[in-house]
Amino acid sequence: MHPRASSSVWLLVASLALGACSAPGARVHAGYMQTELSGTLGLSPSAPGSGVTSTIDVDDSLGLADPSGSIHARGELDAGLVRVSASGFRFSESGSGRLTGSFGDIVAGTDVASSLDLLNLKTALTFDVVDTGVVRISPGIAIDLFAVDAQVTEAVTSISERIDEVLPVPMLFAQGEVDLGVVSGTLDLGFLDVDLGDIGGTYFDLEAMVSVEPFEAVEFYAGYRYISLDADGTSDGQEMIADLLLRGWFIGGGVHF
Repeated sequence: MHPRASSSVWLLVASLALGACSAPGARVHAGYMQTELSGTLGLSPSAPGSGVTSTIDVDDSLGLADPSGSIHARGELDAGLVRVSASGFRFSESGSGRLTGSFGDIVAGTDVASSLDLLNLKTALTFDVVDTGVVRISPGIAIDLFAVDAQVTEAVTSISERIDEVLPVPMLFAQGEVDLGVVSGTLDLGFLDVDLGDIGGTYFDLEAMVSVEPFEAVEFYAGYRYISLDADGTSDGQEMIADLLLRGWFIGGGVHF
């Protein structure tokens, strides 16, 4: 695992665990997540004034279709009407392919080696506007942080193109929960359509989870994550387009206080 991604995810777990000791109510989860990536990327040549002339498929052109496994971490602090939740995971995959279009200064038809590393950390602040004890609806705001490092290297000449960006995306956010005692279900929704300066676009994030509590203070969970990014902007002076879909499942266990 990439050191930056590994340390960030474990730091998330540790900070939530420490917060749980003093919070009125808290839960900490850790487990396994498997995600897969689809969509297209486009990057303009390095010559000034050049625009993106084509987009390439991350599967067909870059060979990044295989699923990626990582640690999944999630936690929540409940302070009555206010809740703070956080989750994190990492996608990392490498592959090879042949470009169907140009990518930066690498021309179409070139054989390439590629890699993509994406770290996602999501933090949300919500307020319980409906809480019947069984059904809860909590709107609020969230920050979805995406640290993306994508590299494409020409196989013969070793010409390389790279997109390395850290993008904190503020989102309108809502969380809903149905609590039936031993079994509960949670749904998180986040959305944003905005220009963030160098990079703007439309972002959608869905996370659904079912938890089972077989013993007091111990629970097991399983869930599904769906992230859509349709963004454009600049990276190191080159124009870029990203239309990506990241989705996958996760399982694990945890404790609550």
